[in-house]
Amino acid sequence: MPKVEIPKFPSCDIENEIVNNGHIVAGMDEVGRGSWAGPLVMAAVIPGTGTVDGVRDSKKIAQKK
Repeated sequence: MPKVEIPKFPSCDIENEIVNNGHIVAGMDEVGRGSWAGPLVMAAVIPGTGTVDGVRDSKKIAQKK
């Protein structure tokens, strides 16, 4: 896979290029106490196409929303 320059602002350009070349992109995250120490939960998601309006960082979304 060719080296990709990191963009200044977040976008899906890199992921779209990978998907358009026939590959799958999955997002991963972990929660737990410390890095890989203690109880740990991990998840991986293979998203569909499209976006959720107004969402750029899930940690900044109000719990009620």
